[in-house]
Amino acid sequence: MTNVKEDRLLDARGLLCPMPVVKAAKEIRGLEPGQVLKVMATDRGAIADFPAWAEDTGNPLLEWHEEGGSLVFWFRKGGLGGAGDPGSPGPTASTGDSPSEGSVK
Repeated sequence: MTNVKEDRLLDARGLLCPMPVVKAAKEIRGLEPGQVLKVMATDRGAIADFPAWAEDTGNPLLEWHEEGGSLVFWFRKGGLGGAGDPGSPGPTASTGDSPSEGSVK
């Protein structure tokens, strides 16, 4: 289990690529910077798609794991210190590591 508490939950189970990412992008636009979106998905492609989307958009992937046949992801809405479009990428740190199950650096 995780200690991350979500502000909004998106159930994307049963959706295939690219729809989990499309739905997550729409949901996160409705959040304030710093709020957390939890996404539940079943498409195994989400394991690669969501970390790439998080890096591209500046909405950090906090953690992910498998739970009861679902993939569960937590994202923090970026843009805490930036001006402009709330969906635009903000400053991010990249380790160059590929994501693995658990916390993301």
